[in-house]
Amino acid sequence: MRMAFIDMEISRGNFPGAEKLSKEYQVSTKTIKRTIEFMKTFYNAPIKYDRKINGYYYTDKKFKLLQFDFDDKDLHTLALLNKAVKFSNANPFDENLNSFFNKIYYIYKDRYSIQLKDVEDNISFRIRISRLINNDIFVKLNNAITDCESLECFYRTAYTGRTGKRMLDPYHIVNDKGEWYLIGFCHKDKMIKLFSVSRFESVELCGLQFTPEEKFDVDKFFEDSFGIFNEHKIIKVKIYFEKGSASYVKEKIWHSSQVIKENPDGSIILEMKVNGSSEIKHWILSWGKNCILLSPKKLVTEIKNDLSTALKKYE
Repeated sequence: MRMAFIDMEISRGNFPGAEKLSKEYQVSTKTIKRTIEFMKTFYNAPIKYDRKINGYYYTDKKFKLLQFDFDDKDLHTLALLNKAVKFSNANPFDENLNSFFNKIYYIYKDRYSIQLKDVEDNISFRIRISRLINNDIFVKLNNAITDCESLECFYRTAYTGRTGKRMLDPYHIVNDKGEWYLIGFCHKDKMIKLFSVSRFESVELCGLQFTPEEKFDVDKFFEDSFGIFNEHKIIKVKIYFEKGSASYVKEKIWHSSQVIKENPDGSIILEMKVNGSSEIKHWILSWGKNCILLSPKKLVTEIKNDLSTALKKYE
């Protein structure tokens, strides 16, 4: 590739000029000069031009230009990644990602453009629109996690809609189905909790360092969750699915604990041990008449009451 060629010629101490480089690489002198400026800007290459010799040299002879030589398969993967990361209207990494992909485009130009066109024509990602987030707040949260620094913030709860002041020790940021969440220790509730990044109204660093709990593990935090929320209460659910929906249910892994029992008539019973009832209840209701919750009895009663209330609104 062009930069590797220029780097090799300069490293040899040949003091190559733009005209010599352009002839040997069969591009214009303008392209050579643009590439050298790119090397100086993005790779901090210590390139200087000697007017007497009419050629370029490295002021630091120990400098090495480290780079990858991407083949077409690599470029196709990058083009696919380029499209995939544009799934959300709330992506706090847009600026960094655009800078990265612009560098790839600058280096590989036509070859990369072909791969972008192929991906654009052949592959799409359809992910739901996520809630908007404040990028400045996201950056503060991310920095606080890196520096293990406590935060003072104003957070609006989903249930009451009220905004209150909290002190948090931020542990981890997670994206679930396009939505951004923060996991952190809440000093008010004395426990590790999940917070929606979109509901932070302000965030300020406290200047106080914290030590994350040794037992915290993000995978274990979500281990039993059916969705994203952790209600710290494991329940065993047993759900009946009629024949028409059974084949679809069997195609997917809904939870790591799931056990499916097939009935002679083609219907199935799905059993799972999940953390909390709210998300699994919404999921069951989304199936309408195609499924019936068999247990636990308390959740069965909740669903009956919800359906009864909803039905009355249509009378």
